[in-house]
Amino acid sequence: MRDMAYEPPGGDGLGYGNLPETERTSLAAILGFLLSLGGCVFGITAVLGLPLCIFALLTIGRSHGRVGGRGLAIAGLILALFNLAAWGSCLGGGIGMVNMVESRMVVPTEQVFVSLEADDLDGARDALVSPGSGVSDAELIAFREAYQSTLGAFVDRPRGVRSYFNSMSEWGPWSSVLSSPGQNVVPVLFTFERGDALVLIYPDEATGRPRSIALYDTDLNEYTLPMQPGWESTDSPAGDPADGPDATADDPDAP
Repeated sequence: MRDMAYEPPGGDGLGYGNLPETERTSLAAILGFLLSLGGCVFGITAVLGLPLCIFALLTIGRSHGRVGGRGLAIAGLILALFNLAAWGSCLGGGIGMVNMVESRMVVPTEQVFVSLEADDLDGARDALVSPGSGVSDAELIAFREAYQSTLGAFVDRPRGVRSYFNSMSEWGPWSSVLSSPGQNVVPVLFTFERGDALVLIYPDEATGRPRSIALYDTDLNEYTLPMQPGWESTDSPAGDPADGPDATADDPDAP
């Protein structure tokens, strides 16, 4: 009778049988954790890290111990959810802020220009709070004629969050104006017949509505409402020094 060596079931024919595989760490768990960690800074990487961590947990569970990295996958999953919640909150807050600025400041400013184009001077005043609401008809007409002389009639303004942020890429010609506005101000790019102009909206602290407006064309010509000193017509009698209160002080023929 031949001697037969014992071979365990499933052996490889050499008498060693199947040796247990060495556990390896899931690549998806590693990548998911790194992307989720990067979400603390970049935000969007957490969007990629979340599904990778979920995929890693599923594959680790089905590997029967051959694939490891469950701790990394769980940590990455927690980081991804936290980062997405935090960035989502910031994004939602930013969108809400832009919507509030649009409704309280940009829309009334648009009403000023639309009303001026329609010769509705009372409508233009109604869109402003003091001191803008106290301007005279002559001042409103002078403001309209001044900006129309270089820009033409008002056409449109950014509408919605995406449109507003897209317009920011076109603010280059007004960089010197934006660098030192001097006080709380909301910059918006309005479109006129002959091109774009930067509108600086100065809001009222109590209501948020515009109290004054500054308009700059691409040559940095400034048009303000209420109008600044020095805008008065030089043809006005009040602008003639000869008609001033001291005009007769040195006149020997004066009574």
